[in-house]
Amino acid sequence: MNTVQFVQKSNNPMPYTLSFRDRETHLQILFDGNFRAGDVKHIWEDIQEYLSDHPSKRVLVEEKAGATAELLDTTEIYDVAKFFASANVTNNIKVALLYAEGVLPETLEQACFGATVAHNRGFNMRVFENKDRALAWLLLK
Repeated sequence: MNTVQFVQKSNNPMPYTLSFRDRETHLQILFDGNFRAGDVKHIWEDIQEYLSDHPSKRVLVEEKAGATAELLDTTEIYDVAKFFASANVTNNIKVALLYAEGVLPETLEQACFGATVAHNRGFNMRVFENKDRALAWLLLK
């Protein structure tokens, strides 16, 4: 297993860390930090940059507990999902977003909205609260 620590490269002042771990069956990305409205696109830009250099067909993004400090703007969620779905690096991959148990229902609802926007643009993404379910879906051929 190869683990790469990747700290934000954008000019965003919000501190966070992305840890990329190559598993036998998928790429696992652990997000640790505390993002607010305006931060989400920077995180996905950094993930996209990593994926452009390290292609993977199956990606599990795990958010650690407490990473979402506030509700995001609906327009921001829409724009980020649209941006990621249109990125060339995301063609033919599956992404499972795993939120920590106890995540606010509103946060989960927003994530599901973003996944729906991305899915409607051809990007294969789903949101989960349970790791076993996320992996079962992700690894399904």
